[in-house]
Formats: sequence, C-alpha cells, structure tokens
Amino acid sequence: METFRITQSRRMCERVVLISATGRIDASGARQLRQMIDRVLTARNLSRLVVDLTRVDYLSPRGVGTLLRARDLSAQFAIDLRLVTTDGPADDALRKPWIVGRFRLSSDVDTACLLTAP
Repeated sequence: METFRITQSRRMCERVVLISATGRIDASGARQLRQMIDRVLTARNLSRLVVDLTRVDYLSPRGVGTLLRARDLSAQFAIDLRLVTTDGPADDALRKPWIVGRFRLSSDVDTACLLTAP
C-alpha cells in the first residue's frame, strides 16, 4: 500500500494549478487534500484547478466530500475545477449515482489543463 502524498504545481503560464494525489484518500488524506485545495482556491490567482486522482488507490466518502466542498468553493470564486480520473478506485467513487454529473471529469492531465477544454 502506497503512502498518501499530494503535490502542487502550476501550468499554462501560472493560470492552471495542478494538485496530484497519490495513495489513499482516507480521513487523514482528505484533511490534507482539503487544506491544500483551500490554500490554492482562496489565493484566487488562477483560472482553473485540476486535481489528478489517477494514482489514488482509495477514495473514501470523506474524500468525496472534500471534492464536493472544493467544487462549491471553486464556483464561489469563479474558478473552473476539473478532476482527472481513469478506471480505478477514484473513478468508481465518483461514478456513484448520487455523484455523477457533479464534477467535470477528464481522463488525462493535459486535456484537463487546457484552458480551451470543454
């Protein structure tokens, strides 16, 4: 089992911030992710936040709640939020009937980071 890690980087001339999560987003990981997302969004110096979940091997209900909160906060600041998932635990958690349609999902980071992406 891989230890939970998150990193932050900027793309596209500083207008897109990429947060990459690796490992398990359990209660502790969700708290760390929430803190990083809050820092990034409240700085308001971006037009899009991309959260890469492709290397997440567990996404708890609390982790989903963190992402829903991020969606609401990003909308409040008029920041576009994109989640990157592929087949796996994060994608499974985000495809639940009560979650489908609440997020803009991409299958790769490059597409999610393009400011012209639909």
